[in-house]
Amino acid sequence: MKVVALFSLLSCLSLSVHVTAQETRLFVFGHSLIDHRPPLEATPSDETTVPHWLYLLYANVNLDFAAGGQYGFLPQHADLPPFSQWGYDIVPGVWESDVESFAEANISHSMITAANFAQWQGPDEEYPTDPGISPVSATIDIVDWLSEQNPDMRIYIYENWPDMAPYLSGDFPPSEEQLSNYYAYTEGDFHNWWLAYQDLVVESFENTNPKMIPVGPLISRIYEEILTGEINPGDLYEDDAPHGKPNIYFLSALICYRAFTNEDPVVDGLDLNLIHPSIQNNMDDIIKLIKEELAVFNFENDVSRVYYDDVVSIQDVPSQYELDVFPNPALTEVHVSAGKANGMLFIYNTLGQPVDQSPLINGKKSIDVSTLASGIYRLQLRDYEGNIWTAKWVKQ
Repeated sequence: MKVVALFSLLSCLSLSVHVTAQETRLFVFGHSLIDHRPPLEATPSDETTVPHWLYLLYANVNLDFAAGGQYGFLPQHADLPPFSQWGYDIVPGVWESDVESFAEANISHSMITAANFAQWQGPDEEYPTDPGISPVSATIDIVDWLSEQNPDMRIYIYENWPDMAPYLSGDFPPSEEQLSNYYAYTEGDFHNWWLAYQDLVVESFENTNPKMIPVGPLISRIYEEILTGEINPGDLYEDDAPHGKPNIYFLSALICYRAFTNEDPVVDGLDLNLIHPSIQNNMDDIIKLIKEELAVFNFENDVSRVYYDDVVSIQDVPSQYELDVFPNPALTEVHVSAGKANGMLFIYNTLGQPVDQSPLINGKKSIDVSTLASGIYRLQLRDYEGNIWTAKWVKQ
């Protein structure tokens, strides 16, 4: 992996941040299971794209969201830099690739997804059509490049849903039995491929930890546990590729919103005329299932596969104090100042793993960091009222 000089990292650090999801600027290395453009008469706007619904969910709680992306599969996406292809009716654009560099666009989040027909062999095996390139190697190249553009970027793997054609007998839409077999594969071998894929990508980095959003398996669970018998497969998918109808991209956006913010999406007041009544009528159960499933979507060491360690509530939290960490960078000891707060201090490495914890009393604490390896760390204060503050610092 490419090594970024310490002084470059320091230039990107803010000393004290009360972390919220107030603005998300998303660029997607994707394909039509994120951004699908059917004939113009199919939908009135961009309702068959995930960014369209994400924008509405963010705007509904007065948060800013902008998005863009490019089409392709991983070998094409790894031919860097990318260029901006996606534009929307109502979603603000995130990058004008013909007039500014990617780094200048201030991208905060990126999503990467593999083709949904590459799972017949291991994620680290090369593509037959692209010798020397595998899903893992292409993804590592993309993540490496993104980390150079913005060391603080949130990088997510978007686990889509598989090709449906092998589960049909030539006719579409699928029967209930065919759909059941398809969803069994989505939650079984298909999902296991993505887990191995994320594991291999994460293992390749010391200073970044790409997360993953299990969109396809969660849509399967939502259908099987909540929507079976209430919605026809043809209301979800339009073909055996399978491209989705607005219902699929809306559900995908609910899942991505939770992954980005760790908050329940607010749908009251949204125009959901294109969303099936059974989804609207079961919205509370759908949102609850997404929350519960993502809460336990962890690596074996209990570090979240989907959440960055400092993603906290986007709801208003009283700013009773500022969290300051000094000196920064530090060699042997850091001093923490947080007004008169009482709570617990946690130190996380770049993989989101806790490496130290200790109580904070009356807002003052000194911590011995002499045994920690050099690098970037996050210090998180959790007070006894449930509020969370985070600051970055560098160990020399």
